[in-house]
Formats: sequence, C-alpha cells, structure tokens
Amino acid sequence: IVMDTTPPDTSITSQPLNLTNSTSANFSFTSTEDGSTFECQIDDGDYTSCTSPVNYTLKEGSHTFEVRAIDSAGNVDSTPATYTWTIDITANVEISITSYPSDPTNSTAATFIFTSPKEAATFECQIDSSGYTACTSSKEYTGLTEGSHQFNIKATDAAGNTNSTPASYTWKIDTTAPDTSITVSPSNLTNSTSASFSFTSETDSTFQCKIDSDDYATCTSSVEYDLAEGSHTFEVRAIDTANNTDPTPASYTWTIDTIPPTVSSTSPSADATGVAINTSEITATFSETMDNNTITTATFTLTQGTTSISGTVTYSGTTATFKPSSNFSYLTTYTATITTGVKDSAGNVMASDKTWNFKTSSIILTWDAPMTNVDGTDLSDLAGYKVYYGTSSGSYTETIDLTKDTTKHTIDNLSPNTYYFAVTAYDEMGNESDYSNEVHGTIQ
Repeated sequence: IVMDTTPPDTSITSQPLNLTNSTSANFSFTSTEDGSTFECQIDDGDYTSCTSPVNYTLKEGSHTFEVRAIDSAGNVDSTPATYTWTIDITANVEISITSYPSDPTNSTAATFIFTSPKEAATFECQIDSSGYTACTSSKEYTGLTEGSHQFNIKATDAAGNTNSTPASYTWKIDTTAPDTSITVSPSNLTNSTSASFSFTSETDSTFQCKIDSDDYATCTSSVEYDLAEGSHTFEVRAIDTANNTDPTPASYTWTIDTIPPTVSSTSPSADATGVAINTSEITATFSETMDNNTITTATFTLTQGTTSISGTVTYSGTTATFKPSSNFSYLTTYTATITTGVKDSAGNVMASDKTWNFKTSSIILTWDAPMTNVDGTDLSDLAGYKVYYGTSSGSYTETIDLTKDTTKHTIDNLSPNTYYFAVTAYDEMGNESDYSNEVHGTIQ
C-alpha cells in the first residue's frame, strides 16, 4: 500500500490572446501527475468536470478561467491554474483627423494627421479609390490633380476590431486662377473727381484694388475714390477661396478734366472789317474737343442788331462752323455768340459767353472791259466808264465818272438802304453804251 498526500500541479498550455475580439475561448491544460482528472471554472461559475481542451463561447468583457487537477489518490490542486483575458468585439474604433488641407486649396500636396483613443490602434489609409494601405499617425500625398479628392482612414484596435465606417475628409484642389471683370466705371472722360467701381468674379472671391501707382489693398465692390485732375488707372484682381490670384487684373484708364473750355480763335476775327458779304462760314475753334451734341444753332448764333441771322451749325475736330443761309449786307456789323450752353467732352461748360463782332466791306463793283463796238468792230477809242446808282431799280440818281483803266470801284459812305447799280462805257467821241446788267446791295 502506497500513501499519496501530495496534490498535483496544473498548467494551462494554450489560451486566447490577452485581448481578443473572438467570443470563442479554447484552453488546453495538463497536470504533473498522469491519470489526473480536471475541474474547470469560468468567471463566477462552479467548478465542473472538464477535459483538455475545453471551449467556451462568451460575451464581450473581462473573463477568468481556472482549472485544477485531481490525481488518482484524490488529491486536489490547491492552487488552480488561472488565466484572465478580455474580449472586445466593439467594431466602432473612433478616429479623429486632427490636421487636413483647407477646402478648397490650390496646393497639390495634402498632409493628414489623425489619432485614435484606443491603445495600440493601427491605421490604414486610402486616397480616392486607390485602395487601403498601412499608415502611421500622419499621411502625406503629393502630385494630386485638380478636382475633388477624398481621404479615408480606418483603424484596427489591439483586439483586431476595425471600424466599419472609416473616417473621411473630402476637399477640392483648385489651381485655376479666377477672372476679374469691372462692371461699373466712370466715363472715359469726365469732370467728376469722384470715381466708383463695381466688379465681379467667382462666388465668394475676395478682391484687391490698386489706383495709379499705389499698392494693392483689400477692397469690396463697389469702391470709391476722390481724385485729382488728370489721367488715372484702376486695377482690381480677384482671389478665390482656394487662394488663387488673378494674374491679369482687370484694368480701366480714364481722364478727369475739370478745366472749362475756351474759344481760342475765330474767323472772322474779333472786330474784323472788310469782311466779304459772300463769306460762307463763321468759325470758332475751341481749346479742346467739345461735345458735338451741344454745338447747335441755339448755342452758336449770329445776329445783326436784334435780328437773328438764319443758318446751319456743324462741328468737326475742335471747330464749330456757322454757315449763313444768305449773303451778308454791305458795311454792316454782325455779332457772333458762343453761349455757355456748349460743353467739352468731359461735360465742363465755358465760364462765360464768347461774343465777337465783325463788319462787312463797302459795296465793290467789278466789270469786264469792253473789247468791241456794237457793230462788232474793235473798240480802240475807249475813254472811260460811268457808274449809275439809286434806291429804285432802273432809276439811277447818282453818277460816278471813272477812267478807262478802271474795272473795279468801291462805293463808301452810303446811308442804310438798298441800292441798285449799273455801269456804262463811253468812247472819245462821247458815245455811251447801254446799261450793263443791274446789281443791287443793301446797307444795314
């Protein structure tokens, strides 16, 4: 007879991982004494008879397995083998993307930084639909194309759980610069020292404006400036939400003119005398280009005393022209007037009316010398001419005797009236020709 009072020693030889997502737990165990039987306990359950290996299907959480050997003498292991582990089947592994590109951006590179609160988590990253690859706590991409992109990341915790919905970030790469348009601007030539501009570009763009040689500064539509006389240039460029700047800013150049126009010369000149009665044009030349719509018969007039002279008015270059409808009267003073109703191209009016006078010439008669007698023979004894005139047609009350070398004569000092004129020639014998054709002229 052998007396055995020594208990066996139990060892676990196979067990689940310390942290696992498997709800199935397999254990193998052995004893220091052959022929031993075993009793197993899971968590707070009772010991029950078991054999190696033993399997359990368990819920998520922490579990403890114990096993004790009983030898053939009935001795029970007083220090059962024990193993504690955790089942984690929660698949939603939280991921935080803490750094990412702006949306939109003009950079073709993208860097992402991300974390997970679960210890020992590993990551897999994917750009667009390129497929997931292992990545660490940051991931950088370069050479991305213009357009929309999506970054996805999924994490796997130490238990092997992978989040079912990856963390995602979508953004747009925009490398195309915006185009800027000016929609409201001053007139090309203006007398206003205030200039207002409106402009537009891509939605949500911001703008920088520049006037003349100043630097670009942030601005909004519409922007206003108070400026001095002269030429000015306004520029505006858009900056889109991806920070692309228009490389060809919209530009507008205009001139501010606040100087009133003047009449620099006239024809006939002021106080001119001896102006031909058949003068066809009275002109006024301005100091600058005028608004031709303001040069009319209302602003360019011609009068004789209180009587208006009819005519037409035209404008070309810098010169206004009044064309009278009929010849002027002899020895008559006329008054031409340019009123302050005229404006230059910038809209400036003259400071005051421009008025000037001119006087027409005396009555001047001219005729052709006769070459033959009435009978057709050569005229060889021409002695002189007689000028006849009066205030009634065909009724001549005055006579002027002129030498044969005269074919032109000026008649001065006539009182205001209409006069009728005719000329005769006479030879050395006193024979006198018939009257020439009759002409007439008026003295105002």
